[in-house]
This record gives sequence, structure tokens and C-alpha cells, in this order.
Amino acid sequence: MSNEYVGHQVAETRCWTAAAGAQLRGPLAHAIGPLSVIPGLEALLRQVQNQRAAEDAILEAGQRILHARAMTERTLFNEPTSIREYCQLLLAGSEVERFAVLFMDAKCRMIASEVMFEGTLTVCHVYPREIVRAALKHGAESVVLCHNHPSSGDPTPSRADEALTQTLRSALALVDVRVLDHIIVAPGKSLSMAERGLL
Repeated sequence: MSNEYVGHQVAETRCWTAAAGAQLRGPLAHAIGPLSVIPGLEALLRQVQNQRAAEDAILEAGQRILHARAMTERTLFNEPTSIREYCQLLLAGSEVERFAVLFMDAKCRMIASEVMFEGTLTVCHVYPREIVRAALKHGAESVVLCHNHPSSGDPTPSRADEALTQTLRSALALVDVRVLDHIIVAPGKSLSMAERGLL
């Protein structure tokens, strides 16, 4: 078999694979590579991708409903369990680190919630000045901090998490806003730093 023939066959296979995989988008399309030449695999992968899109849409709808109810009914967040549940849904399904803040009135009812910062799989840069500004804008008496650990799956706070919490407590104390809790969310679980005595 000549080198020219082998080269032609490899080139043809690559072109065919690229054409088949071009209809898929995102990480899946990159990951399947030459496997897309297997009959039926492309349809299966597209089904998986469509299912993920449907799940993402359901989660997004759930977040909107929960937020709307919390705002309309002025839900009382006076215990870590209810706060954890809200934060889990707020950050559910995120594949990158996000940092959110729940702004509360004097009776621990939510005024607003914002996902304020978004990072990468393992890092999210948080700017205390922006959180202080948002707290003043909403007229908040207190806040709950919340972020996720999408890569490790472990909600245990790192030393950096603990240091950031103390930095934010100090910054917000200057404008008489209390930090009630810092919730860390991982897939299927969450942790309250207040319950752990870390505030």
C-alpha cells in the first residue's frame, strides 16, 4: 500500500469526521473527534446534548420562579437551611465558579439577589467595593454571600474562602451592613460557614 494512498485515506476520513461533527456544538463536538464516524453515535450525542439543554432550561425557569416568589412573598430567610436551599438552586448547574449576594432587610427578608461575579472552573475574582456599592444601592441591612465549587464537588471552604469572607465582613461593616452567612454550594450539597462557626 503506497504512502500516497494511506495519506489520501487519512485525509478523507478527517474531512468526513469534521463534516459529521460540525453539526454538534460545544465541548461534545470537540470531545468525540474520530468517534463520530461510528453509525448512530452522532444522533446519540445530539440527544444527550439536547437533554442537557432541556435540563438547563428547567433549572433557569426554577431559578426565576424561586426568585419571583421570594421577592413577591418577601420570604423570610432566618435560618441556614432555607438560605442553603435558595443558594443551591441559584447556582445549580453552573460549570464555572460564580459568586452571588443575597441582600436582606432588617427582618431578614430578601430585597434582591445578584450573581455578581463569574470566573473559570476553579477561580472567581471578587471585588469588595462592588459588593459594598450594591448593598448601598439596595438599602440592605445585611447580606448572605454565596459561591459554588463546580470542579471539586466539595463545599468545604478553602483558606482563601475564609480570608475573603473576613475581608468582605470588614468592608461591609464600614457601612453598617452585616454578613449573616457565606454559603458554599457543590453538586447535590452545600455548607453554611455560619453553622460551622467560621464567621
